[in-house]
Amino acid sequence: AKMDTAVLGAFFASPPITITGIDGPVTATSTASTGGNPVLSINGGPWIQEGTVRPGDTIRFGASAPGDYWMTHWFSAYVGNYSVVWYISTDV
Repeated sequence: AKMDTAVLGAFFASPPITITGIDGPVTATSTASTGGNPVLSINGGPWIQEGTVRPGDTIRFGASAPGDYWMTHWFSAYVGNYSVVWYISTDV
């Protein structure tokens, strides 16, 4: 997943993703390798660092764009044993 040409310092969130393919409750987290304060929201709840999801739940991942041009913040999102890498970039 990616977000190119983001507004400096703006918060961005993924569309809701429905959780499937898991057998029971698992931990969901989002981490950053380069800043951006990544968070997640489960079933429309508050933005948090970590939570528990179950099959059928919806989750959104969010983070802030870099505060300078020509920068990228990289993130990893985890749901149980599944993961995805995503980023937010700024251009001129």
